[in-house]
Amino acid sequence: MNRGDHRGGSSFPLKKATPKNELRAIAGFKLVKGLLLFGTGAGLLALIHQDLAAWLEHVVNALHADPNNRIVHGFIVTAGVMDARTLEALSAGSLVYGSLSLVEGIGLWLAMWWAPYLAVVSTSLFIPVEVYTLSQQFSLLKLVVMVINVAIVWYLVAHLKSERSKNTSESAPLDESAMLGHDS
Repeated sequence: MNRGDHRGGSSFPLKKATPKNELRAIAGFKLVKGLLLFGTGAGLLALIHQDLAAWLEHVVNALHADPNNRIVHGFIVTAGVMDARTLEALSAGSLVYGSLSLVEGIGLWLAMWWAPYLAVVSTSLFIPVEVYTLSQQFSLLKLVVMVINVAIVWYLVAHLKSERSKNTSESAPLDESAMLGHDS
């Protein structure tokens, strides 16, 4: 059995041979999410000392969007009340969460042994937040994101259980008499 490279005698392989297509799809999702969040964080960081409402109005006009649209107007009003501290916090949160998503995506893409564990933990932690925000204000997009994240956690847990049972069945059975020091 090829278990990959080992570090310090650990029983965990550092890399598996070939990732499954499902893991690649999850990795792609995590990579896209990570890049979007990282870009958002960097963009917010660049806007800290700018008049955000005026900048957003300029963007709306450049896109020929209706500034009186309920959603667009809500963004402009919300942006107008954000101070530098709020932008810094949003930027930092986006950069950290984006970096985590990128690490997960790269790890899953490269089939690193630790990546499914990291993805299960980090994705699971945000599901209660998604349920809460969905209960506060329903949105089809929020519902879709939550369903995708629940499906990702479900698949990864099933994948990890499958890998564990496969690794257990491939290992040689122990001879109890040899362990107890008895001769056969």
